[in-house]
Amino acid sequence: MKTFIYILFLLVPIVVYPQLDSYKSSPMDCIWQNVGNPGFSAGTINYTSIAVNPVNEQPYVAYVDIPTGTGNVGPATVMRFDGNNWVNVGNAGFTTVNVGYTSIAFNPAGEPYVAYGATCSTPNQATVMKFFENNWLLVGNGGFSQGQAAYTSLAFSPAGQLYVVFMDMSNSNKTTVMKFDGTNWANVGIPGFSAGEAWYENIGFSPSGELYISYWNYSFGHRATVMKFNGTDWVCVGNSFCTEGRAENPSLAVNPLDGQPYLAYTDTINAYKATVIRFDGTNWVNVGNAGFSTGYASAINLAFSPSGQPYIFYWDNYLTNSVVKKFDGTNWLNVGASGFSGGYISYTSLAFSPSGLPYVAYQDYINSDKATVMKYDFPTGLNEQQESGLTLYPNPVTTILNVNFTKNDGKIKVIEVHDIQGKIMSFSQTSQDKVILNTQDYPIGIYILKVKTEKSNYIGKFCKD
Repeated sequence: MKTFIYILFLLVPIVVYPQLDSYKSSPMDCIWQNVGNPGFSAGTINYTSIAVNPVNEQPYVAYVDIPTGTGNVGPATVMRFDGNNWVNVGNAGFTTVNVGYTSIAFNPAGEPYVAYGATCSTPNQATVMKFFENNWLLVGNGGFSQGQAAYTSLAFSPAGQLYVVFMDMSNSNKTTVMKFDGTNWANVGIPGFSAGEAWYENIGFSPSGELYISYWNYSFGHRATVMKFNGTDWVCVGNSFCTEGRAENPSLAVNPLDGQPYLAYTDTINAYKATVIRFDGTNWVNVGNAGFSTGYASAINLAFSPSGQPYIFYWDNYLTNSVVKKFDGTNWLNVGASGFSGGYISYTSLAFSPSGLPYVAYQDYINSDKATVMKYDFPTGLNEQQESGLTLYPNPVTTILNVNFTKNDGKIKVIEVHDIQGKIMSFSQTSQDKVILNTQDYPIGIYILKVKTEKSNYIGKFCKD
């Protein structure tokens, strides 16, 4: 086995001494673990949406906060994890009115925005608010849609412009997209542009700024449709319907590397199992096998890691388990153990930190239908200190690990990688601030990365998945 470290941006010699003798993989692996306490919300919740702050990597979760005895409706609340506890972002129930379909996103500066709309019993127009100087403030006018709106989904373009898609109840329940120009909300194309009634809207951008939306085409056999905006009009991506049959729980995500749109859904023609498809520029093609879940997959969420690997989060009815899988280029593989939630879940949401940690949020049945957030990370209790001068990503890693030195306090850096038992996997020396570590031949497990400079020592850890 050989291990290599490559230098980015500058071709200079580097000394590497690979560990050639055989070794056993550590029995420890990355695990799904609670972020703070499970069931941390004050009461019952629904319509969860999770996002991770791009500046400080704190997870935030938005949800509808249901007071005791009020049924299934309530105002929106946003909470963040400060490293020790979940704390309210502004006031709990800051919308003051009952809302539905919360969607949270961050602008590039790390400011949180939340969109919301109506439910069956709460007549609301589409509204977006941002958290600024300790208060939630309206973005433009409150209730900027022409009429009631549902299934709101919020996203920022690569240029930082704010967009929202929703079911437009004033336009026969069709799809409308609007953007904020800094002062007002304006239609993107014509309002109500979908062919028929549309549910479960999602929005996403390619790295070059192409705008995609998806929806469940209620008027046409409940098949899924993906469309993109060509600068003037909304056009279908591929055929008018990208699924062969009825597609429940459609979830859209766009690959951050090549810009291809992907769609995950409950596939009714494949025994209600999970299927993921992508548009290859000409056709919609399966990503792995169609219907790859063990049983009926519900509450599906699709997201990409920063390195461009698709992940899917869902509830598997046959296994009666929560499941996260990732696609390795050929197959869909479990990420950690299935059933990590310990019980039934609903209102699921999946997101990644900039350094590559997957987070999931959901309504937690075994914790009184309160909010729970989990992340796939290292086991607790490892005896080392993670210094702020070192950044490792993606983490967990499959093949290529980026090592960034955020504090340049020494010209020469000695880098050692150890397995969890202390055996040296590789040794190298560099003067650069960014290196690439090839972990393709590493067995699955936990690894410790030690860096020594003339002035300081840094310790990081990463998981080979």
